[in-house]
Amino acid sequence: MQQVIATPSPDRHPDDLLPTYQAAADYHLSKSWFAQSRLRGDGPEFIRAGLKKVLYRRSAIENYLAGRVLKSTSQTVA
Repeated sequence: MQQVIATPSPDRHPDDLLPTYQAAADYHLSKSWFAQSRLRGDGPEFIRAGLKKVLYRRSAIENYLAGRVLKSTSQTVA
């Protein structure tokens, strides 16, 4: 099974603030997924840094993804 979550490296810190395009690239998700999850309110926490500027803390994305780990397709995410 291929791991999708980015591997930590010395240049990646949990407090890094990532714009949407960088978060999408680092975590293999689309920019539209981030936009839709913001609209629905069911994605990772984000920071509204300006009228059109949205940032994600790396740790918020990783915590969100860690909470969605399942062992079976019959399980649901809480």
